[in-house]
Amino acid sequence: MPSRQQNKILVKDRIIQATRTLLGDKKQGGVGAITSRQIADEAAISYQTLYNHYSSQAQIYAAVLREKSSPLSQQLDLVVKNYEQDLAASFAAIDALRLADITSLDKPIWRFIANNMHTNVESTVHNQDTEETSLIRILDPQIYERTHCLLHMGQGMGHLQTQIDLQLLAYTLTCLSDYALTRYLRFSKVSKEPILQTTKEQYTLVLSSMANA
Repeated sequence: MPSRQQNKILVKDRIIQATRTLLGDKKQGGVGAITSRQIADEAAISYQTLYNHYSSQAQIYAAVLREKSSPLSQQLDLVVKNYEQDLAASFAAIDALRLADITSLDKPIWRFIANNMHTNVESTVHNQDTEETSLIRILDPQIYERTHCLLHMGQGMGHLQTQIDLQLLAYTLTCLSDYALTRYLRFSKVSKEPILQTTKEQYTLVLSSMANA
């Protein structure tokens, strides 16, 4: 790996570690009280260097949460691997695992991102490296690919009509998941159970119209 690229990775790691330290320090007063300059100082880098890597705190927090949620991918892959016949139930199970991965301590960070970051599902579906990402893509960077794979399995088993555009359907289901996650994170009175029930009903409605008779 070129030294320049390696140095970029090391600096980003320092920024993430510094952010974790500040988030874990109760004296800081929570996510809203932390400034970008504090993160730069904690990482022992200049503010300009921080800005060169992340243009906003929301992007930094997204990187922290994305790294924290990486083990979730294996759990989601198991749901896909064990798929048998009920697509709506499989997608609902995946949603339940995603929401279970969000702890009460992490939720203020997620809410900060939700309130300060533009949600752009279309760009992230086609570009994993973009920093301006949807909330669902932070939690599950492979959501579109995993959704498409599960749909492809269902179609191969005869559970979906052969003429269905799987790319469009995967995009539609990704949007539903992102909307549900955004509502859960942005509105404190919205609990997991109603969100999961609603999305399962939406999955059932969409998929039942495309299932083989």
